[in-house]
Amino acid sequence: MGINISITSVQTDDQHAISRILHKLLEDDRLALSQIPQDLPVTPDLFVISKPEKGWVSIVFPEEVRHLFWNCGHSLSKKLGRPTLSFHVESGHVWTYDLFDDKGEHADRFNSHPDIWQRESQEDAVSLHGSPDELVRVLKLDGVGAWKEHLDNAGSESEDTEPAVWELASFMEKIGIVYPDPDTEGDEWIGDKFIVEEEDEEEEGGFDRIPRHGHNPQL
Repeated sequence: MGINISITSVQTDDQHAISRILHKLLEDDRLALSQIPQDLPVTPDLFVISKPEKGWVSIVFPEEVRHLFWNCGHSLSKKLGRPTLSFHVESGHVWTYDLFDDKGEHADRFNSHPDIWQRESQEDAVSLHGSPDELVRVLKLDGVGAWKEHLDNAGSESEDTEPAVWELASFMEKIGIVYPDPDTEGDEWIGDKFIVEEEDEEEEGGFDRIPRHGHNPQL
């Protein structure tokens, strides 16, 4: 079984505003973030909020709460008034993104293997190919043609053991987002590290629960 990764990246330099919103969202969802010392290594069970890099801050979700990353992308874009991208890698072979504009609207989505969505309508399957026009419009990027080529080539045959990880890293780099790789020398991208604690009492969650139109980031 390959690697699973869930990341939400926000087009902002305000790491502290993101941290405040995330703490409140998780608190409303009966979860809490407890910060741990910086010198401890990054492990898959940690919740990480990166330092601002090239105008972006990224949040890495641990396995037990990765189901929250999609709603988190929507909520952060709406509350901060900034575009966000929620990325997911499943088993190292499939990667997806969901793009939210600065009003929290779900502007675009992409799946590197849209053919796996057998239960979706033809219209939904087509929408999973991503829209270069929306990427350029929302993120104020250049070159619709170049983005179309990049998305069209995603999911192609590869000898890599986890091709989706490399494709996602390349896509993020092209946008200008630093891929949060804990193996990077010096861990320059790392900001704050937390463990997630769950409260005993159950209560309705604090995220904005909006329809996913058949989209399930957990595949």
